[in-house]
Amino acid sequence: MQVEHQIWFQLTLLLVISVLSHFVISRVRQPMVVGEILIGILIGPSVLGFALIDTQVVSEFAQLGAISSSS
Repeated sequence: MQVEHQIWFQLTLLLVISVLSHFVISRVRQPMVVGEILIGILIGPSVLGFALIDTQVVSEFAQLGAISSSS
């Protein structure tokens, strides 16, 4: 049960970070690609990967996103 809560927490954290980054980058009037790169660095194993987010979970979400966008 705790693993399920941890996955939901990580998914919620990823979604909140992505939405907040969208607003911040659009307010600064930068291309969204710049924001996506910065968020990728932030969410990656260099910053949040060690503390809050399991990189395996991020990898699985990325694979699901790639599968759903290709169909």
